[in-house]
Amino acid sequence: MDIKKEYQRNIVLNNILLIFFFVCNLYCQTDYIFDENFDPSNLVEPDLELPLIIKPFDDNPQYLNNAIDDSIIDGYRIQVTSTNNLDFANSLSIKIKEKFNYETYIIFDSPNYKLRVGNFASRSNAENVRINLINHGYKKSWIIRTKIYKK
Repeated sequence: MDIKKEYQRNIVLNNILLIFFFVCNLYCQTDYIFDENFDPSNLVEPDLELPLIIKPFDDNPQYLNNAIDDSIIDGYRIQVTSTNNLDFANSLSIKIKEKFNYETYIIFDSPNYKLRVGNFASRSNAENVRINLINHGYKKSWIIRTKIYKK
């Protein structure tokens, strides 16, 4: 007897669930699923902007040649410190900018931040500034050869 009642109860529950889903589907559907007035021939798409791809043996475009070749050259900078503390490197950079009005660069070379000063085309100019830095307390400054920005 127990099995028969449970079977009947399951049938009633299934019927209630079916009725519920049908009613929900009736109220969930709208009349405007598709816009019948849409015309793909009138569709306006934005212009596609692809990145410039330069193959290894291709020449650079003219507008890149001026920017690259004219602004970066071999030269010298003075490395004032190398630290793993970015806040210290930033504060020292600000102090040097304010005190000497030199360009400063912080370069991350894992795990250290290297604070470098200046863009010098000749080693003698870099040496003069290094001596000035040493005289003002930056005793461990040294000159490094690197790529610099041409003025």
